[in-house]
Order: sequence, then C-alpha cells, then structure tokens
Amino acid sequence: MKSTSWFEVDRAGLKELQDGKPKSFLVRELVSNALDENVTKVTITHHYEKDTAMIGVSDDSPEGFKNLKDAFTLFASCYKRPDATKRGRFNLGEKQAFAMCDKAIISTTKGTVVFDKKGRHLQRATTQTGTDVTVFVKMTKTEYYEVVAFLGKLIPPFGISIIVSSIGGCDYELVWPEPIHQFNATLPTVALINGALRGTRRNTVIRLYQREFRLREEIKPAMLYEMGIPVCEIDCDYHINVGQRVPMGIDRDTVSEAYLKHLYAEVLNVVYTEITEDNSSKSWVRVASTDDRVSKDALQSVIAKRYGDKVVVATPNDPLANDDAIASGYRVIHGSELSPEEWASIKSFGLIDSSHEVFGHISVTSTAVEETPGMVQVRALVQRVARTYMGVEVRVAFVESGASNSAQYGNQAVTFNVSQLGKDFFNLQYNLTGILDLTMHELCHEYGHHTEIAYHTHLTSMGSNLIQKAIDDPAFFTGAEQ
Repeated sequence: MKSTSWFEVDRAGLKELQDGKPKSFLVRELVSNALDENVTKVTITHHYEKDTAMIGVSDDSPEGFKNLKDAFTLFASCYKRPDATKRGRFNLGEKQAFAMCDKAIISTTKGTVVFDKKGRHLQRATTQTGTDVTVFVKMTKTEYYEVVAFLGKLIPPFGISIIVSSIGGCDYELVWPEPIHQFNATLPTVALINGALRGTRRNTVIRLYQREFRLREEIKPAMLYEMGIPVCEIDCDYHINVGQRVPMGIDRDTVSEAYLKHLYAEVLNVVYTEITEDNSSKSWVRVASTDDRVSKDALQSVIAKRYGDKVVVATPNDPLANDDAIASGYRVIHGSELSPEEWASIKSFGLIDSSHEVFGHISVTSTAVEETPGMVQVRALVQRVARTYMGVEVRVAFVESGASNSAQYGNQAVTFNVSQLGKDFFNLQYNLTGILDLTMHELCHEYGHHTEIAYHTHLTSMGSNLIQKAIDDPAFFTGAEQ
C-alpha cells in the first residue's frame, strides 16, 4: 500500500484564515525572513495598479535560502528555532503571507519557486547572491497606503540598511535617530531547547525611541518592536525595541499582559527621572509600579511626582491624624486611589508612612507627669479661656508620649505632650505667645477639624477676643484677675 503524508494543507482554507488580517502582515513576514539572514541590505519595492499591489523584498545574503523547501513546507524544523535572536520560529509566516496572494515568486541561490493559480512550479533560475521575493496581492488603495505606512515604521537593525523603492517614485533609506536609551535586561523569550520550543529567560538589549519622531504633526501610538519589526501598539511614552524574540502566539501580533508588565518595569527603572507629574499616573507607569522588577528609586520617584514630597497614607480610625497631615501640607492618600497591587509594591519598600505614624495622637497608654508650677498656671489659663470664650469646662492633662503631636483635644479635654514640648515650654512669663497659640489651636477643635470652616471661624473669633482681653485686662493671662 502506498503511504501518504499525515496531513494536507488546503490553500483556500488557509487563505480564509488570513483574509481578515491587515495586509501589512504580509510585509512583516517577508521582511522578517530577510532580516534573519546574514544581510547588510534589504530592499523593499512596492507598486499599486488595478486593485493589485506588487511587493518585492530582496536581500544580499551570500547564501540565499538555506533550504528552498522551507518556502512551501509548513512547520518544518529549521535552524532559526534554537536562536532567540532570529525572528522566525514557526516556519509558517511566509506560507500565511503567500496564501493571501494571487501570485508569489521566490528566486534565490538554490533556484526559483513560483506560486500561481496553476500551483507550485520549481525553476532552475538562480540569483548570484541573496533572495528576491515578489508577491502580487489584491487590496484596496486604502490597504495599500496602510502597507506603505507600515514600511515607515520599520527600525533598521544596526549594520543593515533598508531601502524602500516605489516604482515610478522615489527611493529612500529608512533612518531612525539614535535611541534615547539603551540598556540590558533579562526578559522571557522562546527558543528550541531539548527538542521543543520552550519559554526561557535571556539577557537582551532594549532600545527606547521617542514616539513623535515618525509623524511630527501627530503623535502616533507607541509600538512594541521585535528586533525592528512592529508587533503591536502599546500604552507607553516610548517605542520599545526588544533585541530578541518576544513571546507571542502563532500570528505574532499579541503579547501577554504579564510580559508587558515586566517590560514596562524595566523601562521605568531607566526613565523614572524623566517622568513628570502629568504622566506619572499613566497606565503603563502604574502597571510598571506593580511589577516585582520595579526598583525602589523608580517607585519612590513616581510617588513624589504624582503626590509631592510630603505624603502619607490615610488612617481610617485616626481622622485627627489625617486632618493634621492636611493642615501640615501633606497629601493624604486614601486606599481607593491605588490598586491593591500598587499598595503591595509601596508597602514592600516601606515608602509611605501612615498619617498615624507621622501625626499619631496621644494614646491612652501615655504616662502622666508630675506637674510643675508652670503647668499648674497653664492649666488655669486654658480653663479660663475655655470658660470665658467657649462656655465649657475643660479638663487639662500633662503626659509623656511617643506620639509626634504636641497636644490634642477631645471630649472637652486638652492633653499636652511634654515629651514633645519640654517642661520649659510651660512658662507664662517667657512663653505666653506659644502657650496661647497652642491653646487656641486645640480648643477650637471643639467646633471641627482643620479643614472645616467652623474651626477657622472660631479660631479667628477667639484670637480677636483675646487681643481685646489683653488690652482691657492683661492680668487675665497671669491669673491675677482684677
């Protein structure tokens, strides 16, 4: 019995699967193949006539196609798979591209193969060096212009020139400026390992380019590149060109969120000094901030750009600490302002203290101190002020506490933190102004917090009344009332 191959490929069915793709897919595959060879020059020729585009890709590889059968054999094992610096991995892309065409011709040092309506034809004609691929594919003029625009997005690898030639038009060489940043990072990739295409990690070069370079009249979306070939649009402030295979599906046009998260973190670690207040809240920066690769310096810088240098985390069960933080010019961040992942990163580096840690109030575990004569006089003054201008009887206590605040008010009681103020503070003869300042500040909390209008209204009212009292009855402040 005559044996047959396990599988057959239906060209019409393969074409159906490709027809929904942008026509730039075809160019991407042909150029990727050329750049994977030992080339110094790649020429792309294009022309449009009568609803058909002619696209040619030629290279100067001394060897040409290593195996001409690769042009029409799907998924065959190939020399590229073990090498993560080669774009090709599936031995499929050019077949997908040819399926979109009415006709395709490959001429190389090993011979020529023609694909047309009658099928596949091998011919003896060869090239001296390199490979010439020419395809004819039906497309609209809009699709053709999209293909031409795609050509302008290609980034020529170092040491390789890419020439774009339009029949009847001008030839030009693709030229990009030097990358604004170039650095190395270890990223996920894929390669043939022990007979299987597996995920692995490898150190590679990453180059960043300004977004607005290509079309100055309009800032186009940033692109992720795989060794100079556009992969997909990304939400970033830079074009990112990765110097090795980017892990992708078989159509090579989608990248996992996990990979982008790693990549954004590596980018942020390099460019964080360039981040401004305006872009510190952009999606890619926030995503990068949640990755375990992000550095402490990068994350700290982003927080400062977004919230300022004075920032604390709100403490739900200590509203007075939150209020004191605001009054002291701090930005108080609430839990809903950041994702759980962002909070986890911030906490892992210990970058932001809570409002309670910075402005925490005196606790019930504080230790009472033995009152000095000056403290006794201050208690009497505080009670006189409260009785006269608030109509309430307040309690006054003096304690030692590790809290950062100097005093606090609550439940009609004023508590002075001697640990912060020092015993010498309580001297009416030499520090009346400081004592009155702190007393007014605390007593007016009877009417609200620092950010409430009622607090400020009563604060100014008490201040004006005490000024008048100082004019009319100075002895009020020493206890020797007349």
